[in-house]
Amino acid sequence: MDTSRRPHLLDALPLTLAQRVQVLRQRKHLTQLGLAEKANLSLAAIRDIESGLDLFLATAVRLKLARALGINPGVLKVVERPVDDAGGDDAARHLPLLIQVLDDPEAGYTCPDCSERLVIRCFAREDMNETPMTEVKIHCSQCLFRAHHTFSQGR
Repeated sequence: MDTSRRPHLLDALPLTLAQRVQVLRQRKHLTQLGLAEKANLSLAAIRDIESGLDLFLATAVRLKLARALGINPGVLKVVERPVDDAGGDDAARHLPLLIQVLDDPEAGYTCPDCSERLVIRCFAREDMNETPMTEVKIHCSQCLFRAHHTFSQGR
């Protein structure tokens, strides 16, 4: 039997991490909360991935998601964008806004591109040397605007 012309299940998957995770989750008949619980991740993490806020996954997160979705981790890795590719010159251009958000994350911020409300996420983290860091992620609720930066303790 010739299987060379049979479409492969993964060939039909979207080309972005956000859409791919969403499609795979829906194929498993899981809600975002269901996937979060099955993968032992926070609901906010799943929402960030599916909204396109996270373009690159930590290895542990990729493995947990792959296990929960019943796929090889490479199915996710192939559509990830490294952090260096995601920011570029825009990261430097948006640094003043990111610093404002770091100083007062509760203030109402609007998108510099379309003036709609920005969604803000701030995370306290430590690097491998246990240096305190704060990660700031912002994205627009309407357009494709996104910005992300990790600040060390002394900025």
